[in-house]
Amino acid sequence: MQFKYPLSQTLSSFYENFLLAGILGVLLATTILFSNLIPPFQSPDEFEHIKRAYLLSTGDIVLKTSGAESSGGQINVGLLSYIKHYEQYPFKPLKKITAKDTEFAKQIGWETTSAFSPVYAFASYFPGLYAPQSIGLYLGKTFNFSVADSYRLARILAVLSSFSLITLGCLIFRPSLLVLAILFMPMSLYQLSSASLDGLATASFILILSIFFHTVKFGEQSKGWLAIPFGIFIFLLAASRAHALPVILLIFYSAYLTKNKKYLFAGIISALFIGLWLYISIKTTVDRRVVNTVLPAEILSYYATNILSFFKVTIATLSHPDYALFYFKSFLGNLGWADWPEGQFSLSTYYLLASLIIIIGISCATAIDLKNEIFTRTLLLASALISTLIIFLALLVTWTTHPAILIEGVQGRYFHFPLLFLAYAITTIKTPTSFFKTIFSSLLFIYYGLYSILITVNLLLSRYYISAGN
Repeated sequence: MQFKYPLSQTLSSFYENFLLAGILGVLLATTILFSNLIPPFQSPDEFEHIKRAYLLSTGDIVLKTSGAESSGGQINVGLLSYIKHYEQYPFKPLKKITAKDTEFAKQIGWETTSAFSPVYAFASYFPGLYAPQSIGLYLGKTFNFSVADSYRLARILAVLSSFSLITLGCLIFRPSLLVLAILFMPMSLYQLSSASLDGLATASFILILSIFFHTVKFGEQSKGWLAIPFGIFIFLLAASRAHALPVILLIFYSAYLTKNKKYLFAGIISALFIGLWLYISIKTTVDRRVVNTVLPAEILSYYATNILSFFKVTIATLSHPDYALFYFKSFLGNLGWADWPEGQFSLSTYYLLASLIIIIGISCATAIDLKNEIFTRTLLLASALISTLIIFLALLVTWTTHPAILIEGVQGRYFHFPLLFLAYAITTIKTPTSFFKTIFSSLLFIYYGLYSILITVNLLLSRYYISAGN
């Protein structure tokens, strides 16, 4: 029997396929478990995410303003009552979920009336990625489920849709263990289990990178039909997550690699729709939470002509010890509304998680393969840098009082995209790793994954259900 690669590398390829199937199975089981453990609306800003999903179900794509309110829309009074009930938990880390509160929430039904409610932070997002949550809320309302059951349906559809996109991406191009390790961080698992947009955004990002690496690996033999989901998900992601905009570069490079006009047309169309949506959202979105005497467009113009000022305030923010520590913790797992001062992980736990991720990344990289596709890897590294700068620029323009000393509103989980760019930049593309190296990295990953899951389960139970001393 003739093998394309040495026997150890062939065994490694077979082993990695079985390992990937097992990891995906554990990921699905974990997110379903966490989805049942985490109470409603405990993901940051989930109230607004659900409002945006509901408005999509009523056909509202571009949101409106009412009087002195920020942009929003007409929300069913029953859903607003359900949201109001759960507003008692964020920023009250000692408050537990009681059976009485849960039973009360289950009695809230859909009403025949609606009321205007602002959608903070996400009014400017193109709502396409909210489709699973929107379908869940629509079906629940149509078939007269309680609002609680409708919400649960929306959440589970979001979880299953995220998992499906991740699985599809893995089938198109097998990701490295470093990419999977990022998905198994406590912060990632928590967000993948919620009804917010983060899980679907991350899953879409992985699908996009998988299609891109398919074109890198196969070149002119790449499947042309992949250009369609490539372009669609680039638009859906970049129009709702500004720091994902560098993905548009990938499809044009894929067009060059494949010599296939389908990728070029998909790139042009997605870029045009992204530009159109950004123009519409900037013109129509009103957010009155930040009082600035200067309009966002004027702030953007200021920093465009004073680039050094932008870098100066960005470096000052990153170098501030309190901000840097917050980014580090909230990147790995400052869960919920970042309101658990006594219930979060110890600093040593964060260091252990970070160390394991770094070692996994080193162990799954192949030096020989890293020498190949230099432009591809440089493009991904540049995309990571651009994505990071967009994060700070976006919060500087929309959330920070001008003139700025430090940039406000940045959270560590926003840096998941830049890290994924980096993770894919060191991904093995064409040369399988040796069997023994694969065994080592997979055992390390199994330890890391189980550790992350167990500490997160303990944290969820202690935060929401178990009182101190019980």
